[in-house]
Amino acid sequence: MTAPTRQTIKFPRSDAHQLLPWGGKIGARVSDDKQLVHVTLPDGWSTGWGNRHGVPGALRDQHGRLRASVCWTTHMGRDGNYETIDGAHFYEPGSHAFDVAENGALLVLDTWAQPSLMISVAAERVTAFHDLISLSIREGARWRDEQPAHARKLDTDRQGYEKKLAGWTELFERLTDEIRNGWTVASGAAA
Repeated sequence: MTAPTRQTIKFPRSDAHQLLPWGGKIGARVSDDKQLVHVTLPDGWSTGWGNRHGVPGALRDQHGRLRASVCWTTHMGRDGNYETIDGAHFYEPGSHAFDVAENGALLVLDTWAQPSLMISVAAERVTAFHDLISLSIREGARWRDEQPAHARKLDTDRQGYEKKLAGWTELFERLTDEIRNGWTVASGAAA
């Protein structure tokens, strides 16, 4: 079995240090752009969409979870448009919770996405969708006679909220079970 290839890319210098805890390595500055450095991605990480000025638009970890995206600003000048890099946005474990609950992604628990770090996000979303469903029902009943088209829209919204509530409730229950069963990084980290 061969070792996975570690990819070297250009990355915003101001945020490169955030890759270090995950096994990334910072290299030399990019000679033609003082805002960028060469970085070696952590094991198994890959680049995602886009490639502006040789910088990938996103980074995914070894499990395919979105971990960072690079942000740019376009400026209009007399000599045409030009872009500057704003930096990288590193995602919190709640973004993985969202992908699991609303997009059907596989739940992967590890040092980054621990149940204790994701459960509050799930609880907040369960509460929010309960509230949105209640509001949709009340408002739908209120407008049923005067504005039936608006009442139908509220009913459609309610159905969407119920679907999302089911995903978030399932995730909350799974995370609760993991915590009750004593999940730890050592016992439950994905390989």
